[in-house]
Amino acid sequence: MLEVAETNSALHLALIDGRVGLETSAGTIALEKAKTSNYSPVNLLTKTALINIPANLQWALYYPAVLNPDELNLSPDDQRAFGRSAR
Repeated sequence: MLEVAETNSALHLALIDGRVGLETSAGTIALEKAKTSNYSPVNLLTKTALINIPANLQWALYYPAVLNPDELNLSPDDQRAFGRSAR
């Protein structure tokens, strides 16, 4: 689950399963399953245990992802590569 605040660009990433690398201007961090990371332009990048996995999973399943393809500013090559999946 990835959440970005509109007001201050703070970022919250909750990883339920798998692995991911997150790189920001504050540095790079590797997350494994059941970990969470927070970042804001004011604070450093942090990593902690994801305590309430069922609540995070329930929230992510309840609210569908909303994406406006026009906001992605994809190049023509990227638009062709994504095809109809980005429409």
